[in-house]
Amino acid sequence: MVRQAKTPPQRIGSHPPAPAAPEAVGAVLDRTIPGPDGAVLAVRVYEPRTVDPAAGSSPAPARRRPALVYFLGQDATHGYPETGDCVCRALTNAAYCVTVAVRHRCAPAAPFPDVVEDCHAAMGWVAGHAAELGIDPARIAVGGHGPGGALAAAVALRARDTGPTLRHQLLLCPQAEPAAGGAETPSLAGLPETTLVTAELDPLREQAEQHALMLLASGVAVDVRRYPGVSQGFFTRPAVYRGAREAQSYAAARLAAAFAQAESGA
Repeated sequence: MVRQAKTPPQRIGSHPPAPAAPEAVGAVLDRTIPGPDGAVLAVRVYEPRTVDPAAGSSPAPARRRPALVYFLGQDATHGYPETGDCVCRALTNAAYCVTVAVRHRCAPAAPFPDVVEDCHAAMGWVAGHAAELGIDPARIAVGGHGPGGALAAAVALRARDTGPTLRHQLLLCPQAEPAAGGAETPSLAGLPETTLVTAELDPLREQAEQHALMLLASGVAVDVRRYPGVSQGFFTRPAVYRGAREAQSYAAARLAAAFAQAESGA
């Protein structure tokens, strides 16, 4: 069930690399949105480049694009650091989607499960403002890296029960057991198709892969890819780890396939 990447994403050199210029996207917009209980949440909206890869060199048709709502996890306490920004830019372009990165509140201001309420409210805002954002409300995915991956899984559970309908969940080295809160383990049946990326040296890898087995047992389609010889943070550092860019491309391809399937009505 777990597929291991063929080439380990080894470190590039022994010295920290010079900061690379951010990958160009169509546009980046910072704004605030309403959160639960009067809170104000910051989001960053990434627009893809104006040429749809599926259309070759022709301009993209005037149609609504899919969307990825991405949770920053620990990165949220520091705004939009290079790690979260580079992932959002790469996924936006490669999956040709609008990415909305959510800077939710963190503990102690919003301990678990309050932070899940923030993230679910942001998801609802994106779906409710689909026309304004130029996105297709039938093609929305959720994702995140590290703690943000666990939040994405928790929001997918909430969305299954209360909406909006999600097309895919992208869990990138999630750093806590995905759950919606409460003492009992919730049923995972009815969750959207899932992509899980894990790192061999992540101490929580087995926990994440066990979650994938539980999804499969619940009838959820899951694709898992484990990257050997690396720790949890490799995915966000393509300038440091060879193969990290390939991992990002794999994640984007999974998103793009899910969006294409939804558009075709499959």
